[in-house]
Amino acid sequence: MQPVNYPIMKILTIVVIMLCALSAKAADVLPAQYVGVWATEDSVFNGSELIGGTAIYLGSNGDGAIVGAPLPLHMCGERYFAASAF
Repeated sequence: MQPVNYPIMKILTIVVIMLCALSAKAADVLPAQYVGVWATEDSVFNGSELIGGTAIYLGSNGDGAIVGAPLPLHMCGERYFAASAF
């Protein structure tokens, strides 16, 4: 016995999803307490640059980005070179 195919239900589901996406509204300006970088506890930064973990960057105008990076391997040490070597 084959499953019953309901094409009208598929179409209605797609229409409802599209209407939900179109009706989403956002504020013109985000409150100051939400603007900035939101990161997980295991995230690693070099200044404001994400080098490991996951972070969400939110701007005051509502623009944002979700960024993920693999966690870095352990550091063996730092190396310094004389400028005259180059």
